Amino acid sequence: MNGLTIDDLTVAYGHGRGRLMAVNRVSLSVPRGTTLGVVGESGSGKSTLARAIAGLVAPSGGEIRLDGRQLPARRSRQDLRRIQLAFQDPASSLSPRMSIARLLGDALAAAGVPREQRRDRIDELLEAVQLPAISRDSRPGSLSGGQRQRIALARALASEPEILMCDEVTSALDVSARGAMLNLLTDLQRRYGWGLIFISHDISAVRHVSDDIAVMYLGRIAEKGPAETVVSAPHHPYTRMLVESVPVLGRTPVDEFDDLDPPDPRNPPAGCVFHPRCPVGPLRDSTRILCTTGAPASLTGGRPHQAACHFADEAIDTDRPSRAEREHDVIT
Repeated sequence: MNGLTIDDLTVAYGHGRGRLMAVNRVSLSVPRGTTLGVVGESGSGKSTLARAIAGLVAPSGGEIRLDGRQLPARRSRQDLRRIQLAFQDPASSLSPRMSIARLLGDALAAAGVPREQRRDRIDELLEAVQLPAISRDSRPGSLSGGQRQRIALARALASEPEILMCDEVTSALDVSARGAMLNLLTDLQRRYGWGLIFISHDISAVRHVSDDIAVMYLGRIAEKGPAETVVSAPHHPYTRMLVESVPVLGRTPVDEFDDLDPPDPRNPPAGCVFHPRCPVGPLRDSTRILCTTGAPASLTGGRPHQAACHFADEAIDTDRPSRAEREHDVIT
């Protein structure tokens, strides 16, 4: 398969009872020319997953393959260049003392671009991220948040990656800058044809750019499938809560997360790790003890839309008011 394939990827920190499974047997695929959105709350394992894919964190188990070839635990410089990660906070990832020309020039040098070609390549990168008029002598501190994020993106593009990952690149931007960044990523993905992994806690932003979505909770994949299907008809209660927590004008926000904090990832609950917060699990239906004793099967292969929920195939939560009914109540 041309693209990225991840099988049973695990990243663990520590040993014994305090061991933290930051990423727990995750399997995903990102064919060339497609975008995979990874969504979940803070602490769900999204950033650790990205760092493991990029080769910045050593996996504890599983395989990462690019175009069918398994990437070794210790990657060559060439392999590291093939998968690039644009970080969440450009204010900390861009040196405030370096000019834009120096920041991008150093990235091009690391990618093996000859010195005499770097000036033209810098202009090409600034054009690609729609900053052609910016001064090459500018420093990050003189730029807006959206401009700094575009410079960070340009730096990631310097090595001409085959897989690009964007980790919360819109989280610190205002509404207009966020929309412009999402459109830019879509345009670049079509232009260069690389596989894109877009990581965010905002499921509405993920839906905007993604072909497929994977929902992470406590280091595991709770649900995955085509973006429109996952958002419009979620199978997992956690995905449904994420969708319904998105602010919509005229609708009362869903408050199910307010009083239910995620469990300690170093001491996850038995059975389904989501059951202590689940609005349709044993807290609501005492007959669903399976949720407290048996973990749902891992999501691998099979159907295009899957959820790690014992009751995903059932018409669960039928007595709960629908979104349309709640919106009607608010409006009327």
